Amino acid sequence: MEDLSEFVASVVEFLVGGVLFTIAVIILVSGIIKGMPPLSDAQARMLSPESALFTALFLAIAYAMGVVAEHIARGLFEVLLDRITVRRKEFLDPSSVIGKGGDGEKMPAWRNRPTQFFLGGYTIDQRNEARAERERQRAKVMTFHLSLHEEIQSQLKRLRLERVFTLSLAVVAVSLLLRGDIKYAVIATAFTGVLVWVVHDRFARYCGAIVRYYKMVAEDNLTQTSSKVETGGSIS
Repeated sequence: MEDLSEFVASVVEFLVGGVLFTIAVIILVSGIIKGMPPLSDAQARMLSPESALFTALFLAIAYAMGVVAEHIARGLFEVLLDRITVRRKEFLDPSSVIGKGGDGEKMPAWRNRPTQFFLGGYTIDQRNEARAERERQRAKVMTFHLSLHEEIQSQLKRLRLERVFTLSLAVVAVSLLLRGDIKYAVIATAFTGVLVWVVHDRFARYCGAIVRYYKMVAEDNLTQTSSKVETGGSIS
């Protein structure tokens, strides 16, 4: 039953994100393509809101667009999560950071340079190391503590919708700019910037929750181990 509720929640999440992104794309396309031929009467009836085919097509397209939008948004915002991840000492040893006590690479490979630019001096290997440690801690929390698992999952769900909403608003801002509505394009861009900050803050809280809950799980395991040793029980 729990798996079914998770599936339904995921479907609804993708549909909501898909609707937002689809509307934004329609606005963008309608601003770019001019003089589209009108629909015939048969086509108009087929695609009317009362049509069952329209409902099925709308749900299918919205779900597919939700999946695509989530994938695009995750790729675009991944650098924000990486910046927060590599800066937490719980995920990356500060002594391994270039220019902060570690030897590092004096002449990084060309493939490291874009990563260092976006992450502020961290290499691909350091980013991967921090990511791996973050996911290790998250996996342990989600394995050993059900309520904390649910809290992290809820953070992820909010993150996905916030990222898709931000992406959709950015597409609307571009659409308004192409139409020449500079005033509204600036307003939409400003709101997009606010949403980017919201996503960044959510990433910070997400990483903070992993660190905090991992410490709680580690302390619980240590306490249980100590109790077993004192009572002569098994610690395996």
